[in-house]
Amino acid sequence: ISANLQLAHVPSDQILRVRVEVATQEVAELTFSRSQAKHLMNAQVASSAEAARLYELMVPAEEEQEIASDPAAAAAEYAHLYDQHLLFTWRVPGTHARPLNPTQAQRIQLLEDVLSTRILAKQRLV
Repeated sequence: ISANLQLAHVPSDQILRVRVEVATQEVAELTFSRSQAKHLMNAQVASSAEAARLYELMVPAEEEQEIASDPAAAAAEYAHLYDQHLLFTWRVPGTHARPLNPTQAQRIQLLEDVLSTRILAKQRLV
């Protein structure tokens, strides 16, 4: 996939122009006035602050530090819980898999919230 992004700033007109080409012959052009760009930047800052606030509600700092202190152990724990979940969900013959109990379900959710998607994807393939 090819992508081309061109930005142009015209200070005299207080305009920011954005031109985007993404793997097609079609071109999208956007023109922002200075005030619109300021509003977009303020919205982005507010959105980032809200995302950080919500993340703190989802993931207690001490638990995040515990997981981050040994990511290999956390990844192994996630792999074990995920395997147990799949064995129960798919009802694999010859296994005596049980559903995750509430504590395990909460833990796997926490691990999914803290660990990077790359680590999660790797553990799901193992």
